[in-house]
Amino acid sequence: MTDKKAQSLRRVLDSAAGFLARGADDVSMREIADRAHCSTATIYAVYGTKENLLLAALCHMLERLGWPPLPNDHPGKPFEGLLAYAEARARWFARPEQRRVSRSVVSPSGPVRKAVADDMLGKYRLTTAALARVVSHCVAAKSLRALDPDAVAYGILAGTIYEPLVFGLICGEDTEVDFPAMIWKIFTPLVTAKGRRELESRIQRMASPEAPLLQELGPEPPTPAER
Repeated sequence: MTDKKAQSLRRVLDSAAGFLARGADDVSMREIADRAHCSTATIYAVYGTKENLLLAALCHMLERLGWPPLPNDHPGKPFEGLLAYAEARARWFARPEQRRVSRSVVSPSGPVRKAVADDMLGKYRLTTAALARVVSHCVAAKSLRALDPDAVAYGILAGTIYEPLVFGLICGEDTEVDFPAMIWKIFTPLVTAKGRRELESRIQRMASPEAPLLQELGPEPPTPAER
């Protein structure tokens, strides 16, 4: 493929991505071609159908954004690694560009939505399994209470996406997230006394000089006995 053709196809994908939120039924190939400054014949020759093009455009957007890395154990400090992962995941979902992509995912055509859902389900299963292993190591290190690792992993995954992404979709792409307060609320019901000290240290490092002090984040919950 020549550089000129490759650049043309990138323009087509970028153009189609701008119409994803409207869905396949409400956008024409002519609109996409006009914005990309190419012919509809070129688009049909490469992608065949409008649904194939929109799916390629959505995959193009997701590939540019990447995906939060799977959680990994920090040698000797699994809870520190878990907290770092939770913060990184939340910040990834809070990015305005990620919120724009997520807004597009909820409205494209049926075939596009199913393909994206299948891809995301596979990533979700891999992430959940990796996260549950890290949680088990945090329990063994006496940083987390001895709860079901799968249930804890589910709660962390849900908690780190709810405010960063759902609030952004509802309230706008520039909605700010108080990350220290969010991490605090997710983990305080889960930690042991040892884990609470580690959590406090992480929260203090996350907070900027202008952020609320730790004691202002909320009432201190009862500390479960270490196991």
